[in-house]
Amino acid sequence: MSVTKYFDIVIIGGGLVGASLALALKDSPFSVTIVEASPERELNANDVNARSIALSYSSKQIFSGLGVWEQMQAYTTPIHHIHISDRGHFGATRIHANEQSVDALGYSIQAQMVGKSLYDVLTDGVTWLRPATMKAIDLNNKSLTVETEQGEQTITTQLVIAADGNFSKTRELLNIKTTTTDYDQSAVVANITLDRKHGHKAYERFTEAGPIALLPVDDNHMALVWTATHEQVKQLVELDEPTFLEQLQTEFGHRAGRFIAASKRMMFPLNLIESHEQVREGLIILGNAAHALHPVAAQGFNLALRDVAELAEVLVAAEDAKDLGHQQRLQAYADARQCDQEQTIHFTDTLLNIFSNELWPLTPIRGLSLAVLDNVSPLKKWLAKRAMGFRGKASRLARGLTLK
Repeated sequence: MSVTKYFDIVIIGGGLVGASLALALKDSPFSVTIVEASPERELNANDVNARSIALSYSSKQIFSGLGVWEQMQAYTTPIHHIHISDRGHFGATRIHANEQSVDALGYSIQAQMVGKSLYDVLTDGVTWLRPATMKAIDLNNKSLTVETEQGEQTITTQLVIAADGNFSKTRELLNIKTTTTDYDQSAVVANITLDRKHGHKAYERFTEAGPIALLPVDDNHMALVWTATHEQVKQLVELDEPTFLEQLQTEFGHRAGRFIAASKRMMFPLNLIESHEQVREGLIILGNAAHALHPVAAQGFNLALRDVAELAEVLVAAEDAKDLGHQQRLQAYADARQCDQEQTIHFTDTLLNIFSNELWPLTPIRGLSLAVLDNVSPLKKWLAKRAMGFRGKASRLARGLTLK
């Protein structure tokens, strides 16, 4: 027998983006449910979500406004310095937290610990429907059908928010097109042990094959994201540990010290995926379902979190549940976020194309650019603001304030 339930807002996808939005709406007058395909899982050090991510300073502000930062902070490592360099070429840019009058430029944390912090406080005010798979969606009738262990259920709602990742089922069912830029690259992810303390310094090292990023984790461990061609990354994953460390040392150099151990390595293909639509009457596309970025400069999740902060502010301002899905309200959100989204996507895409290109005219310009950035204060401040996630007018949450 089919069961019909009503919620003002239905969030498709209970990952970090969907859970962050649910937390922002938890104390609103609107009923919220999260439809999540996977069952609850125990934390697992070998799980894909054990990888570390970089939270920008503005993301820290957003989590502070959501009231979860104090719990989350226990799992973070602050980033006090960022070092940007180009292998084989002179010039480097160094950004320091004290020069920007902040305690930290950002923070590294395992993705699963972000999730744990969010899920621990999502026990009241938000309903979970899991494991549940969406089978159909009808925006005209404001309804969707999901398959659960108990059978099919119909959910009626004012607003569907699709936060179901790169390969969004919502996009597929609604025939929303995407543009995919294939970088012909993958990333190998691992944790690296150093022979010295990292000093809370993060590195972005551009090489001919792609960027190498190192994030500080604890005293002498760093999280590695090494980007190269699919074939090169496949070979790196298959290497024995000493040979892998030797190749990493050769590509990265010794500025962080000597690499003495590596954890299990995982491989991820990299693309830029952009949804052609983010807003329809009764629908928002959010997170990686809206725009999945290359990991260079660690912008993807931080951009999505700024989207969450703006959307939550727009929705909480609604006086009645019937106003939640109106095109005009949702378009106001999309218009407010357009500039930041376009600039961030353009910034990461341009950065990757310039620094992964060995055409002769570009190579000397790159080194000169890094040297200029390091020595011209206004330019360095501009770059630091981008790294910290400050672009244009900030939402209340991005200023560390509560929604009301």
